[in-house]
Amino acid sequence: MHSTKYTNVRRRRQGHSEPRSASVEKARSASSSRRAEGAADSGRLVHVPYLTAPPQIQVYPRLLKTHIPAEPHPLYFHPTPVRGPIRSFSARSRSRMLQRLAMIDYTALGPAQWVTLTYHESYPVSHDLVQRDIDTWLKAIERLQPDMRYIRRLDWQRRGAPHHHLIIWFPDYYHAKWLAEARIQMAAEWHRIAAPHSIHHARHGARIKEVNSLRGLVSYVSKYAAKVDQPGDHAYEGRRWAASRRLPCKPQIEASVSLTEMHELRRLCRRWLRSQHRRSRPFPTLFHGGVGFHLYIAGTIGADLVSAAAIIAEGKHAAVHW
Repeated sequence: MHSTKYTNVRRRRQGHSEPRSASVEKARSASSSRRAEGAADSGRLVHVPYLTAPPQIQVYPRLLKTHIPAEPHPLYFHPTPVRGPIRSFSARSRSRMLQRLAMIDYTALGPAQWVTLTYHESYPVSHDLVQRDIDTWLKAIERLQPDMRYIRRLDWQRRGAPHHHLIIWFPDYYHAKWLAEARIQMAAEWHRIAAPHSIHHARHGARIKEVNSLRGLVSYVSKYAAKVDQPGDHAYEGRRWAASRRLPCKPQIEASVSLTEMHELRRLCRRWLRSQHRRSRPFPTLFHGGVGFHLYIAGTIGADLVSAAAIIAEGKHAAVHW
């Protein structure tokens, strides 16, 4: 390896007017100036997060969710991406829908109704028409009972026709006779909207079934509503699922914690997953963008894990300052 002296002599013979060290420093300063100019322009920084606020922990009835408020590093930058049209029910959309279902406090709701709405021989060919039909049907049911809550999912049959899966909750103070009449009215409203001239659709266009247990509800959701779309299945553009804003999704525990407590909670969650004989996978894959994670777990167990993490972090802090 040549020394710096011989390297500079070779550079002068090749026509370079300055030594290597000066050219390197010049290149570094030019790169820094380009980064500063890029950061001054409009755009969004890439995700190289650093902590800007205490981590947040939320415990729901069947979900433990954490979030670390972070901002990207200011020296790394790329233009703001433009969100395109929604063409499929992606894995992230499925995750958000399952999280919403895990946040719900089912004790505050009445019995669930599993509803499947289908079309007959003719069906809409655009997402706007499909959305118009389901919105019209939901408004009709809300006139029947304003306290109705729902989660809906748009899916496709093998023949390419769209159909809707819904979970509807009515208040628990209604008796069985009223619910039976409500099911008849829901089927009649969908027949009036989708295929008013088809006798076959009047009988089979709407399937409504009461779900008597949470296990049955989870089974229906995992089998029908939570399927991820395959590429090329259809060309509809628009939202694939939606939920009522009045669903009881208030967290049971919501607190700001230190980074030490956050790391201890992450370690305890990893150990809990191993103790439950879950499928082994690297726990950091549960993080989204490197700023938090979520875990489907009972609210009581989640509260115990949060309390244990706080006790362990407090013990370590006391040991350091002892």
